[in-house]
Formats: sequence, structure tokens, C-alpha cells
Amino acid sequence: MAKDSGTIPSLSTLQNFDHLRVGLALFDPDDVLTYCNEHFRYIYRSLHDVDEVIGLSFPDILRILVENGEIAGALVVQKPDVWIERRLRTHRAKVGRTTEQLTDGRWIDIKERTLPDGGVIGYWADATDRIRYQLRLESAMDCMADGFAAWNQAGQLDMFNDKFAERYTGRNGPPRKGQAFEEVISDMAHSGLLKLNAPPEDWIKSQVQSRRMPANQGFLEYEDERYFILNEQRTLEGSVVTTLTDITELKEQERELIFRGQSLKQANAELEMAKAILEEQGQQLVGMAEDIELARQKLLTQKNAIEHIEARERATLETMADALIVVDSGGIVESLNPIAQAMFSIAPEDIIGKPVDGLFYSGWSLGSHRAKGETQSFWETSARRAGGKDFPVEMAVAEASAAGQTFHVLTLRDISERKRAEAQLQRSHDILEERVLERTAALTSEITEHKNTLSRLMRAKEEAEVASHAKSEFLANMSHELRTPLNAIIGFSEAIRHEVFGALENNKYSEYVANIQESGQHLLELINEILDLSAIEAGRLELSLEDVDLAEAAEQALSLVRPRAEKGQVRLRLDLDADSGSFTSDRRRFKQILINLLTNAVKFTPAGGEVALSLTGGGDGDLILSVADTGVGMTSEDLETAMTPFGQAGSVMTRGHEGTGLGLPLTKGLVEALSGILVVDSAPGKGTTVTVTLPAGDGTQ
Repeated sequence: MAKDSGTIPSLSTLQNFDHLRVGLALFDPDDVLTYCNEHFRYIYRSLHDVDEVIGLSFPDILRILVENGEIAGALVVQKPDVWIERRLRTHRAKVGRTTEQLTDGRWIDIKERTLPDGGVIGYWADATDRIRYQLRLESAMDCMADGFAAWNQAGQLDMFNDKFAERYTGRNGPPRKGQAFEEVISDMAHSGLLKLNAPPEDWIKSQVQSRRMPANQGFLEYEDERYFILNEQRTLEGSVVTTLTDITELKEQERELIFRGQSLKQANAELEMAKAILEEQGQQLVGMAEDIELARQKLLTQKNAIEHIEARERATLETMADALIVVDSGGIVESLNPIAQAMFSIAPEDIIGKPVDGLFYSGWSLGSHRAKGETQSFWETSARRAGGKDFPVEMAVAEASAAGQTFHVLTLRDISERKRAEAQLQRSHDILEERVLERTAALTSEITEHKNTLSRLMRAKEEAEVASHAKSEFLANMSHELRTPLNAIIGFSEAIRHEVFGALENNKYSEYVANIQESGQHLLELINEILDLSAIEAGRLELSLEDVDLAEAAEQALSLVRPRAEKGQVRLRLDLDADSGSFTSDRRRFKQILINLLTNAVKFTPAGGEVALSLTGGGDGDLILSVADTGVGMTSEDLETAMTPFGQAGSVMTRGHEGTGLGLPLTKGLVEALSGILVVDSAPGKGTTVTVTLPAGDGTQ
């Protein structure tokens, strides 16, 4: 890019920004406001009461905003001087970016850049919708009961909530946005927090392979005895959504059930053993009276064993996780374990001997249960604590008999937590469904864009075929273009060599020598254009940057095309900005651009017409030059052909005009080599205007 000249846009140019929906402000090297558009004052409403904002320094403006309570935040309220100092550091940075919250609820994105002369130009844009959407999304993630994370197509972490970060913290701390998947799990594998079923490297490899599937479910066990279900789902666009569900409580319940089953199995085995021993003792008593004392001792031993078993059964019932209530055949409570007492917040003396139906809210009763003959293992109903608060339970009823008496055992489990978890899972499912619908709409838009891209590719193919045809036509034209001047050179040279008109002193020879020089020069221009275009297409065009005097370059270009303009009775006009001085560019290529555009304009402008060259400054020190003519103009089809290398616009334009068709393509290539933009505006009968914008800087990309 060409080196920035430090030129500040004129006031008339800046006034063009008043209609923008963003704030724009310009400060001089002393940090004094020299310009701001209307939207800047609209953003900071306390500036409405200031009679003259222009001339205020940036620190003065900050103090006005603070004193009027326009900036939100604890720091600006508690320590306004500290806030102002921080804001000034951002303002004076070479490139500053910050976001401010105003007290009316708006958020403003601010971008500032220091100009070469020491001044600052700033850009203020409303970011309220973006910030609010981001905050809502983060709040929704933080409200989820499960850990949640989203990874982009490259496998990098896009977003996650605190529950995910808590469990994915490794030896290097919590995960970070932008971190790769392999880096995150490698950090976890080597942290020592996980119980791995394989060496760390093998486990990492298996995790990477598993997530290549559209859906993946895994299991994570931590050293702190926490257990999690890991679900990963690949979306249609290739990103991955991860959820982490805590199942520690379920695992603990599973272990408790296993332990309880083993205890009951052992007790049953001991009872069977006791039964066998008793039968054996009975046989011994019948057959062997002398062994009565010994049998009594054995019975005493068995009694102790039975008492031990009964005590262990009572301990099991009192410590098991589920509530147990024993009722007689009439539904009267006989006993209940401590878990049942805690679940219903009731003392044994307040319920034993009373109907069990009073513990249930939903109308369930033992009588209705027996009448219906319900056979399912478990069902859900509502129970009621002593204080009157209802809660959901899962219940099973077993009927048993002993000593001719029938009784029922009610097993109950409080499922309040499970119900809340199910509700949370349903909410998460609804959120995911909404996101799937949003992504489906986005994919529909992408498919439409893909179809448009295919259409553009087809047009590009057709344009390539047209370019190929133009190249063939060019080769045919060039053989005539090159042969004609060469024939003149050969013919005139032959006449001079053989002194056809006499001695060399003859004036006719001088005329032929002039013709030879003119034809040779024309041939050289054609060859140079071809070589320049070839160098541009190959990317080997060499540039030599220096300060170019714009007025001098413009006058030199006009002087070269003036003879041709005078011959065709075409007026030439130069509009030069009074502030125009020098501009960093390649002097030769810059003049070549001017000459090509002026020559083209004169060539296609009829007698009595006008060609105007304009040089003005744009924003940020850019240079804008334009060449406008009152010539024949071009249709859109002619313009497309004229911008193609070796192509020439329609036959009506080109018949009677010499040239290779390289003028506009070569000029466009030179402009783009200087990092500029060339735009052509033309219509048949209304002339043509070519506008070139060259950026400030070093002039190259």
C-alpha cells in the first residue's frame, strides 16, 4: 500500500456522513473534536444540551457524559476518574476497540484509530441487539442442569456453561474458547481426575475415533466418585454438541440395591441352613433321647443365630434407602422403618394403629388396590407429609402371610428429584428442537446460496469461452496490426536503400524516415501493451514507488494526447483539487493509466465533444481520478467485451478505430496492481466515465 500522506478529509466530504446510522467523530492531534456527524450527538443525548460540541477536547466530552450519568457501570459511579483514565488509554491506542453500556440500556461498539498526523478518527455503532442476544444465550446455558458445550466444524470449543467447565477442568485449568477437542481431553486424561479404563494415550485415541460418528454416548467416572453420561451429537453442518449428565445418585442407588439383594440372599441361605439343622435335630430327638441336652444346646445355638439374623434384617430395613410400611389386612399400620418416618415427617406413635390411607393424597387406599387387583410392580401416586405438603412417590405393594395372618408391605420411594430432572430434561429437549429448527432454516438459506454459486460458475464458464474466442480473434487482428506497420517500415527502408527518388538529400527521404519512425513507434506501443498485460497476468509486474506530483503528471498526460484531440476537434479539460500535492505511486504506471484512459476517451469522442480529467482526494488520503467523455458510449455487452483482454467493443465502435483491445483491460490490471479499483459507467449515446480509486499507503498489496 502507498504510504499514508496524513491528509484529513475536507469538511464538505465529511458532511456526506451525516446520513449514516453510525456515529463518526474526528479529533485533531491535540485531541480536540473537529467534526462529528448528527448520529454521534444522537448516541450521547447529554450532548444535546451543549451549544457547541466542536472544539471540546475528548476528556471534556467524557466528563460531560459522566456528570450527566450517561455511562453505566459500577466503576464509572464509584471511581469516575479511574474510568476516564482507562477510556483515554483505549482512545489513544493506535487501534482501539471497546464496548460501553449506557444507562438507558443501550450498548455501543466503539472503534478508534490514530491518524498519521496524530489525530484520532472514531466510529460508534449500536450493539444492543447483539449484546442482549449473547447474554440471553449465556443465561440459558447457565440455567441448564447438565453440562453443555458446542464445538465448531474444526473441533474447536465455541461455547460452554459452568457445569461443563467444572468437569472438563484438567491439569492446565478450565477449558478455553477456541481450544481444540484433542487438547481438552488430553488435558483431562493426564490430570489424574478421571478413572480411565486404558492408558491415557489409548483413551484419548478412542475418544477421538468415537466422536467421528453422527452420535456418540460414553461414560465418565471421576476419582471423587462422581459418574456422568456423555452424549455427543453431530449437527448437519458438521459441528458437535456435547451434554454431560450427572448420574452419581443413580449409581449409588444401584450399589445400594445390589448390597440389599446380597444381604437378603445371605439371610435366606442362613435360614435354609437353620431349617436343615432343626430337621436334623428333630430326627436325633426321636431316635436318641440321651442326646436331649445336646439337642437343647444346639437349639439354643440356632436361636441365637435366628436372633442374629432377625437383628440383621431389622438393621437392613432401618438403613435401606426406600421407605417400608407394614399394614395388616384391614389397612392399619403395624410398623414403619426410619426412612418412612423421615419421608412423611411423622413419629411412629402418630401413625401406628391408624389407617395407612391417610398418608396418601390422590385417593389411593389399600381397599381400592385390592378391589382393582392391581398387578404392576411399581406405580406413581401422591403422598402427604405431616405438615400437609404433597410430594410424588413410586410405590409397590406386596402381600404376605405368617401364622395364619395376612399383611401387606408398602415400599415407597420419593421421586421429587427425578421429576424435577425429567422436567429439566424436557426443557433441554425443547431448546435443542428449537435450535434444530433454526439450523434447518439456515441450511435452506445455504442451499439457495449454493444454487446461486452454481449459476455464477456457469456464467463464468460462458465468459471463459467468450474470452477464448476473443483471443482467437485477437490473433487474427494482430497479424494485420503488426504486419501493416512492418510493411511500411520495409517498403520505405527499401526506397531509401536503393535511392529510388535520387540522392539522400531529397526531401522525400526525410518524409519516409518520419513515416518509418511513426510506424515503428506504433509497433513498439502494441508490443509494450502485450508485454505489460502478460506481466500483470503472470504476477511479475515490477513497481517502483516514489512521490508523484499530481499536477505535473496530469499536464504531461494531456500534452501527449492533445495533438490527437486537436486533430479530432475534441476539447480537453482538467479539474484538479486545490489541495492536491503529491501521491506515492509508480510514476511510469500512474502516467500510463492516465494516458490510456485519455487516449481511449479521445478515440471514441466525435468532433465537438469533450474529455474531462479530474483528480480529487478521497477518505483516509485515497486518490480518486476520473476520465469522462461525451462519446458514443457502450452497452453492458460492449462493456463486458471491452474489459476482456484482447476483446473489443461492438463493431460499430471499433470499425475505423485502430487498437488491440488491450486499453481497458491493461489499465484495469495496472490499477489493481496498485491495489486500486476501476469502475466504468457507460451508456450508448451518453458517453463513458471511468473512475479509479487508489488507496493511500505503499500502493501495493
